[in-house]
Amino acid sequence: GICIPIGSIAFIRGHEKVNSIEELKNIDTGSAYFLDTTSGIIFIQLKGTYARQMGETDLCGEGDAACISKMIIFTNPGEDKNADCTQRKGVMKKYQDPPLGASGAIQNTKQVPRSLFV
Repeated sequence: GICIPIGSIAFIRGHEKVNSIEELKNIDTGSAYFLDTTSGIIFIQLKGTYARQMGETDLCGEGDAACISKMIIFTNPGEDKNADCTQRKGVMKKYQDPPLGASGAIQNTKQVPRSLFV
């Protein structure tokens, strides 16, 4: 999610607004967003369609076709212009996903000693 000022009214050009984070997670269009005006956070669904050729290393692909650009348009930026939602009570906990398991990613947050890789 992207932190925005509390109470802001905004939309994402070319995206459909959904009513909950659960609905956003269950839609597979790649063109939806969820706005939580109470917490001051907007979530944008992104889905790339560019098919890379074997050995292609250009960051944005041929003709910049793999680069995605989204525009957040504010119709009302809210009363308080502070967009730091990390300091807002309960927001991070409300939207934080649990860590991935062994089939998704390493959960160990401790640094692995370099000596193990030599």
